[in-house]
Amino acid sequence: MLHFDVLTPAYIPIMAALHALSFDRGWSEKEFSDLLNLPTTMGFISSEGFILCSVVEGEAEIITLCVSPEARRKGVASALLKKTEENLKKHQVHSLFLEVGTWNEVALSLYHKAGFVEKGRRKGYYLHAGSHYDAILMEKEL
Repeated sequence: MLHFDVLTPAYIPIMAALHALSFDRGWSEKEFSDLLNLPTTMGFISSEGFILCSVVEGEAEIITLCVSPEARRKGVASALLKKTEENLKKHQVHSLFLEVGTWNEVALSLYHKAGFVEKGRRKGYYLHAGSHYDAILMEKEL
């Protein structure tokens, strides 16, 4: 069973390193520091991944979700989502949003299985591997 800690600035170097392994352009330690300094930001981390959210007036958005390459497809992302949803419900959050690139079939599968539904698209929003892809906007009622 995974153990989760609440994200704090102490985890910033780990978050930046993991993010760099997970995305074309990993975010810097400063970018994570800026996010964690916002009163609306919350998240959880395990030894194998993390999730970062923004919470405002009963709604939350997943800013990023990363799992180390060697731990992928082992339920880590699902466990991070579940932990986050449980925490958000305790704080009277009723909707969870996210956006994901159309090329990211693994993430799309994860979010569909978790009960997210497509709510819209942003055409050509992402540049991935030299091509433009739509962002799919998704929501889950909690």
